[in-house]
Amino acid sequence: IGQIISGGKSRALNLEQAEFMFKGLGVDSAKALESSSKSVLGTMYGMDEAAKLGSQFAASGVDVGDSMFYALRGVAGVSAMTGSEFPEIGRIFATIAGNGRLMGDQLNRIGARGLNAAAVLGEAMGISEREVRDMVSKGEISFQMFADAMYEAFGDHATEASGLFSGSVAHVKAALSRIGGTFAPTIFDNLKVVLLALRYAIDAVHNALKPYLPMVEKLASLIGGKLTKAIEGFTEGFTNSHLAPYIDSIINIFKALYSIIKPIGGAFRDIFPAMTLDRFKSIGESIENFTSKLVLSDKNSENLKRTFRGLFAVLDIGKMIFTTIGKVILNAISYF
Repeated sequence: IGQIISGGKSRALNLEQAEFMFKGLGVDSAKALESSSKSVLGTMYGMDEAAKLGSQFAASGVDVGDSMFYALRGVAGVSAMTGSEFPEIGRIFATIAGNGRLMGDQLNRIGARGLNAAAVLGEAMGISEREVRDMVSKGEISFQMFADAMYEAFGDHATEASGLFSGSVAHVKAALSRIGGTFAPTIFDNLKVVLLALRYAIDAVHNALKPYLPMVEKLASLIGGKLTKAIEGFTEGFTNSHLAPYIDSIINIFKALYSIIKPIGGAFRDIFPAMTLDRFKSIGESIENFTSKLVLSDKNSENLKRTFRGLFAVLDIGKMIFTTIGKVILNAISYF
């Protein structure tokens, strides 16, 4: 269903655009569409893609008929040989047609897809690849020469690619797109009427809103003015002259801290010079032995607990005495 909808939509729009362009160029659209359809017949590519590319060829001066058929069939053949999408190779051909001659950049773009187009041209023209590249650099190979060579070399491969799995999948997609393409033009024709009518409704709403434009402008100006003043008032307090004393104070604080930390660090290094790893390990073992002796036995721990319990009880009594004396003094003062 998705392919029927999306493929049908794409097919209908491409054909509509191509036919519109053919008519604008003064080309026989029926004959041009026939050439487009014939060029992809039996291939895994759609007529709509061929027609859209054909309209670009027509704009570059390619004649409708055999010339356009050979060019489009050449695109299909190169696409099949390189495993590329039809529009992708079509853009390369369209660039050559627009320039009127083959250039090195287009040879490189095709070569990047695994096809030595210069060698193919040389074989078709009975010359060496080096001679072909020399002719390309001089602009001596026209679009039609290039398209005819690609057609002769790879035109038949466009139909043979249908035997590939990717080709069979593409054929199914194309068939589904044709289903959607059958109904899409009728749907689009009716939608065009609705959309054109909607345009008038939108224009009516626009005209109805125009009287409110001065009010909106005044409100926007008022908001903008107040916001601007608020920002200016906020930034006035952060000029360099205001911030300078605080920055200087922060710098002075860091300088003072550094002047204190520096001599302390020097004294530490004098008293505790850098130690070797063995010396550091020896000190660690001594600390470990000393701290292990600080661990109290259960009996000593209980004795220590009773001692501090008695001490805390005495301190609590003292606290109560001093609290009572303080209250008496405060009461006396408040009485007088």
